[in-house]
Amino acid sequence: MRKIAELAIVILLILFTVAYTSKAMTKGNNPRSKQTVQSAKETPEKNISFKNYIKLIGLRKKELVAKLGEKSTTIDDGGLEFSQLDIRVWFKNYGNGPVEQIYIDNKDIDFNGAKLGSKIGSFQSVFGKAVEERTTFAYSNFKYDGIVLSIYYDPKTETTFAAYILDENIN
Repeated sequence: MRKIAELAIVILLILFTVAYTSKAMTKGNNPRSKQTVQSAKETPEKNISFKNYIKLIGLRKKELVAKLGEKSTTIDDGGLEFSQLDIRVWFKNYGNGPVEQIYIDNKDIDFNGAKLGSKIGSFQSVFGKAVEERTTFAYSNFKYDGIVLSIYYDPKTETTFAAYILDENIN
């Protein structure tokens, strides 16, 4: 039963990644407004750390919206998309609980020196050995500061293209 649940989660993560990857690759340059949590596109001379997004894990929907100061769009499974920040978030209990995962596909976000668009090896150099790795689905999970950082990459080129910040306790 647990393996079925794990497989279902992996399939859902892959579907989310595939569904949004093409959108991320075709995004134009939209004007950005000043936010409580700034996007990397607002401050090209300053890298935005993924640690800013870790702080969003555990917030309730109202707290999250107030903190980000941006109008959101509802997405699948009770999640929210914040287009100016280039993130999508999902909550426990299909939108009724705290934030449990954040999707990032912005190549300007700094992951302690590694960035999306680089090879998976750069994340391995920064975060060490993956706690879980699936070469078939092409992702590596790293534990970091109370969360799981799930990095997706192209299995042929090993180029990274998306990251999920997951509540460590997600099932």
